[in-house]
Amino acid sequence: LYDDNDLVRLIQAYSKKMDVPIEFVLRQFGIYLFKQLASSHLSMIKDYRTARELLIAVESIIHKEVMILYPGTNLPTFHYNNNSPDDLNKLTMIYTSKRQLCHLAEGLIVGTGNYYHTEIAIIHSKCMHRGDEHCHLELTFND
Repeated sequence: LYDDNDLVRLIQAYSKKMDVPIEFVLRQFGIYLFKQLASSHLSMIKDYRTARELLIAVESIIHKEVMILYPGTNLPTFHYNNNSPDDLNKLTMIYTSKRQLCHLAEGLIVGTGNYYHTEIAIIHSKCMHRGDEHCHLELTFND
């Protein structure tokens, strides 16, 4: 695993070299990262039938498993709104992390959708980079 500062330097260098925003690089890296994690840790995700089910399990199940495999990992926390089984097309993930890698989280979410062949529209309505305390990622699932 990369040290946070090393990761940030790599992302910044790539962003500058390619002349694209850092947020774009982080999203693309998140999409790639999900694919890699899914193939190397299939046992963690194989029981989830939909992208929404997996995303709801991130905080309560997936992150706990990650901490068992990689003790000391610096993971973000997620809280959820609209995660009622009655509203299967929407979910708000509230992201908190001192690392502020919310755009990487967006990419991981898109990667999850790709894995389940589900388009996930994301509205990043609140963001720590804009001074908010948490990031709100409002998701709409289009199966």
